[in-house]
Amino acid sequence: MSDKQETIVYKGKVIQNFTILGCKGAIVEDSEGKLHIESTCRDKAARDKLAAVFEEEVVIRVDPKVVLEEPPVEPAPEPVIGG
Repeated sequence: MSDKQETIVYKGKVIQNFTILGCKGAIVEDSEGKLHIESTCRDKAARDKLAAVFEEEVVIRVDPKVVLEEPPVEPAPEPVIGG
């Protein structure tokens, strides 16, 4: 195996990247605007495990309180001296 990192070429515009169960994946938009998942796994066992999860059950919940990104940290106010 080479020490050179292999570049993954997706078949469309990458919308979001993720890593799960030893697989690097992406949500990809094809030329017709349809979204799908593409994944490259480190080995056959990781691929089989990810496939088994998708085949068994995928649960999608809606929760408007879910934070997808950390909010920016507000700087502390400057102390007022002798004011």
